[in-house]
Amino acid sequence: QTASKLQHPHIVRTLRVGVATGSDSAYIAMELVEGEDLSSLLASRRRLAAEESCLLLAPIAQALAYAHKRGIIHRDVKPSNILLRTVGAGAPNSVVLDSLDYPLVPLLSDFGIARALDVPELTHAGRTVGTPAFMAPEQCLGRRNIDHRADLYALGAVLYRCITGRQPFIGSTVQILHAHVYEPLTIDD
Repeated sequence: QTASKLQHPHIVRTLRVGVATGSDSAYIAMELVEGEDLSSLLASRRRLAAEESCLLLAPIAQALAYAHKRGIIHRDVKPSNILLRTVGAGAPNSVVLDSLDYPLVPLLSDFGIARALDVPELTHAGRTVGTPAFMAPEQCLGRRNIDHRADLYALGAVLYRCITGRQPFIGSTVQILHAHVYEPLTIDD
């Protein structure tokens, strides 16, 4: 229901939310996006030029700003949740990368663990929610008072992955969580 309230050109549209008949299983039906996700693009290209990275992520930053103004925090910004719709030349809201033969529309998806700021009971103290490689320090610590800054940190971690070709920190889940909180981030070149 939180995701279905968001109508933005860089957020995947939610078509329907509900509970499956005869069960307690909740579902979210979203629009079909033709293309790949940023994670797949990075797997095939390893890394992107800084300019291309910024072109792809600026619309995602706009989508996050829109969600934040409506009191919604995504809490799981990562490359696989950034879909890249393949479109024709001149399509609205598209970006053109010099290294690709077609324009793309970057879309933020998967608000499945999003939290509405006015519904704090959806998050329990001590429960870590998100993807460790891209989580903000306060998420790594399991804090309840997560706000829009956690999404900005995660978007910065995605930018880091795009530009450097690697995640900010590597290791076991515990090592990654610890590093986000206590270790400095380095950029070799």
